[in-house]
Amino acid sequence: MVAAFKYVLQLLDQQLTFLLLGPTNLSGEMGTYLHELFNFAERILIDVAKPIAYTILALFFVLEIYRLSIRAEASGGGSGQLGAELIIKVLFRLVIFKVVIDKTPEIMKAIYNLTAYLTSKIAATSFSASSPPQIIDVDAVANHLSSVFPLNFLQIIVSIVMALLIYLVVLFATAIAYIVSYLRLIELYLYYALSPIPLATLPSEELSSVGKSFLKSFTAVSLQGSIIFLIMMFLPAIANNVFVGIGGASGLPIVDANKLSLAYLFIICWAVILMMALLQARQFANNLCQAI
Repeated sequence: MVAAFKYVLQLLDQQLTFLLLGPTNLSGEMGTYLHELFNFAERILIDVAKPIAYTILALFFVLEIYRLSIRAEASGGGSGQLGAELIIKVLFRLVIFKVVIDKTPEIMKAIYNLTAYLTSKIAATSFSASSPPQIIDVDAVANHLSSVFPLNFLQIIVSIVMALLIYLVVLFATAIAYIVSYLRLIELYLYYALSPIPLATLPSEELSSVGKSFLKSFTAVSLQGSIIFLIMMFLPAIANNVFVGIGGASGLPIVDANKLSLAYLFIICWAVILMMALLQARQFANNLCQAI
């Protein structure tokens, strides 16, 4: 029975380690993951969204020239030199925003890669991928429990069931994390595919807020990856602290079966809290970007 208890703890340790190391996928450059979907989004950007964006851009500048002509007529015509200067300024703005539309893929990738770099730096600060951390020292936990208080058959069964319950909850939390991560990637590629269209509204005084809001939303979706990464690292860190305590080194001291049950319950509650936090990751990112 003790061997079965160790086996369940090993499963839990593997799942927590996977939860800790798996999110490094969030630190890659745009297009690294779901590569075929990214290629499709890029074709949509080039073949569909860019022509529409150029049409919108041209329309805005035709309207701008028309407004300048109306304003010149209302003011009595003005000097020809002043009218030519205004037209040159309009054409200069047209060239600038045309370059922006041309470079939309690079602009979007730069925003995303900045947040991916942030995630990679957090990962580098937290742990070394070449030396994965040990969440649970299974032998130390089992030996400590046996030395501190003897486990009868019923207590071992209860411990196995509780550890298995934690494993299932952590497994579900991992599934939620990866579902949220891939939904974010799909949303990110949707934004990327259509990005030239909202950016084409930036020259318009009336509609420039559309382009600015789009950039904030895209930044929020990109930043969401860093927030998901942080949240997914919280649970293994908490579990490590609890089980180090069980091992007797530090953290939560486990001296009887009741406190062991409370430790199990503590991890389950944190897993549920972090699942709820994962579902709110986008809202956290939106709040950060709205504060900018």
